[in-house]
Amino acid sequence: MFNGFFVSDVTRAFVSCVVGVQKVGISMLMFSCVTSVVCYVNGKIVQRFGRLYSIIFAFITTFTLLIVFLLWQPTESTSYVVYVTFALVGIPNGCWSIILQSSYSDAFYKNKEVSFNVWNITFTAGFALQFAISALLCVRDKIYVLIALLCVGSLCIGWLEVKSGRRRSPRHDSTTSL
Repeated sequence: MFNGFFVSDVTRAFVSCVVGVQKVGISMLMFSCVTSVVCYVNGKIVQRFGRLYSIIFAFITTFTLLIVFLLWQPTESTSYVVYVTFALVGIPNGCWSIILQSSYSDAFYKNKEVSFNVWNITFTAGFALQFAISALLCVRDKIYVLIALLCVGSLCIGWLEVKSGRRRSPRHDSTTSL
């Protein structure tokens, strides 16, 4: 849902209103470039150390960014914050992408095709749900919902990671070799 919120509401409430709709593409380019780099780096970190540290880091950065979106009052004089936050949102996005894909891959280790289909379905369902509630709630309320979902989801995936008790090793690698 965070990606749906980011694409639907952050671009509308922060970029379009502060720097203009013509800058949405540049902002998304910054986000995508950072996400790509973080996916690569985080993939290496998860391969070596497991997902738990990445989960903690992704939680902290996502939570911090949601608080920034909650507290920041966009003005023309703070337009640079738009570009900084768009770049920074790429960090947890890259982390969560690797965490979730490798978690699904472990859950469906006998059938990798199913794991990626399930990941795509849940990813797309998050977008659909976010777009469905986009007009029903104001941005502030959606941020509170996302904070609650982030806390619950992070606790659940962290608990599963700790409960499994596995550290990823080169022999048991469910992430794509980068």
